[in-house]
Amino acid sequence: MIEERGLPSSLTCERLILGSVLQDGEVLHDIRPLLSQEDFTTETHRRIWARVCELYDAGRPVDITIVFHAGEAHGDGIQGFYLADLIVDVPRLSHLHEHVRLLKDMTVRRKMMFALQHMTNRC
Repeated sequence: MIEERGLPSSLTCERLILGSVLQDGEVLHDIRPLLSQEDFTTETHRRIWARVCELYDAGRPVDITIVFHAGEAHGDGIQGFYLADLIVDVPRLSHLHEHVRLLKDMTVRRKMMFALQHMTNRC
């Protein structure tokens, strides 16, 4: 896992963003173009984001039940209790864009660290 290797990450930001999307799929209008799977550090969060984007891009509604069933259909292994846990105590975030910005910043920092490591290995 990325946080075990000391790379920039925030599971809290990831959980808040995913929880907000599962509570209100309408927030995707603003944040869908800003995030990709690589912005999420755990495989589970990447899978959830992939299903959310797949549904949204197909014009289908996005909520916890629909994402769960889409994950089941793809054999993602996304557990219903995990999805439910994402929305527990997640407030409606009026500053969701700030969490997205933080997540993107960490992605850029990780990419820079990987590039530096690659250059070091080549030297």
